[in-house]
Amino acid sequence: MRRRTFAIPLLAILAVSACSDSSPTGVDEGLDEAAFALVAEAALEVNDQQGTPLPSLENLLRRTFEAIRANDGHADGVRFLKAGQPLKAIIVVLGPGVAVESLRGVRNALEQLHARIGDRPIPDRVRKTIHRARQTLQRGVAAMEAGDPVAALGAALVSAELIRSLSPRYRARRAIQHASRAFEAARKAAGDAPDPTTVGALRNAHRFLGGAIEAFKGKKYREAYGLARNSLEISQEVLKALSG
Repeated sequence: MRRRTFAIPLLAILAVSACSDSSPTGVDEGLDEAAFALVAEAALEVNDQQGTPLPSLENLLRRTFEAIRANDGHADGVRFLKAGQPLKAIIVVLGPGVAVESLRGVRNALEQLHARIGDRPIPDRVRKTIHRARQTLQRGVAAMEAGDPVAALGAALVSAELIRSLSPRYRARRAIQHASRAFEAARKAAGDAPDPTTVGALRNAHRFLGGAIEAFKGKKYREAYGLARNSLEISQEVLKALSG
């Protein structure tokens, strides 16, 4: 089974994101990056508990694959997936409301962060990241108002990744959760007698997932994130293949 990831365009967008706000900010009486990471994690945990989690491409693709299978196919959704246009597939299968849901998750996360930071100074890199996340969210809202849910969803996902980057531990843990759900969905979709290719793919996904969990326990959060992503990509390929 040929492995393919739909996350590359999103990561490419992040790589070229620029920031126009560069005014200095002191941290003597504020939060250093380690302290801020804990604040960010707490804020995002509350956001999850309130039922407005940050959107993720992985979770939305899993929901899309499951919806396609549950409805015995979806011609437009499958066509967009095969064409390498996952955002269009998500919107056409799950509906434009998913873009509104995603924007809401980002907005609420930013509000939670602001409530916990208050007026305390924060590291310049962190402040720039938050600024970019807010700007991207605004572009997403504008796109939604203009009737372009695909662009709105793309903006929400980019903004969400910027926010997650503020807490490596949170980012790794959520990646493991997404990978675990995708693996279980892929294993369920494979049924009781999967073909050898699917068996091999599921075995690799499980191996990467186990490695991610071990790395997380060892507080190697960036390594855990990378391994979880590997697992998730394999599970998504299985789901994609089994969804037709």
